[in-house]
Amino acid sequence: MNITPLFGIPLYSRHINVSNDLLHSYEDWTSIKNGYRTDTNSYLTDHSYYGDLMRTCVEEYLYSGLQMKKDIGWRWTTSWGLRHDTGDHSSPHTHDNCMWSCILYTEVPENSGDLILMKDHRPTWTTGTVRPDLEQLNNHTTAEVRLSTKNGLCVIFPGFLSHGSSVNESKESRYCVVGNIFVTGNIGQYDKAHSELIL
Repeated sequence: MNITPLFGIPLYSRHINVSNDLLHSYEDWTSIKNGYRTDTNSYLTDHSYYGDLMRTCVEEYLYSGLQMKKDIGWRWTTSWGLRHDTGDHSSPHTHDNCMWSCILYTEVPENSGDLILMKDHRPTWTTGTVRPDLEQLNNHTTAEVRLSTKNGLCVIFPGFLSHGSSVNESKESRYCVVGNIFVTGNIGQYDKAHSELIL
């Protein structure tokens, strides 16, 4: 038997060496629901150490993984650091006004929470209105996937993908850096022609 999952969502993951605690020593945290974030939306522009590490992953994802043409560029639209203390978590959400999102986990204590990726409401293995009972969920039928987070894990996925994190059950804080990505330059074969018609 062979079952092929058609038209999958391209999720990138790679472990890289992170040896800097810039985020841990950051002082200007802003309280958000169930956690804290840096008070800037250009964290990766301001901190090239993390920016360079994540840039390597983004370019591997876009140009090697997705085979995007190299004459199309990309940029960070927004970026920030995120801190989850004991009991904190991220509720399910998507990232607006970007094409992809990149997360680099810089400090991950044991039991500090998984990354949870959730399927939208489009039907895949059955219609959206009929749900036969299953003996157990598998890769074809599940509506969510959990990734165990580790120090140095970098993940990239389309911005429309709903995601969140489970509760930090450790006694230490978990840190990560988030960057949103958009392409630059002419997009597609008609982009330049259309731009010339704009007055």
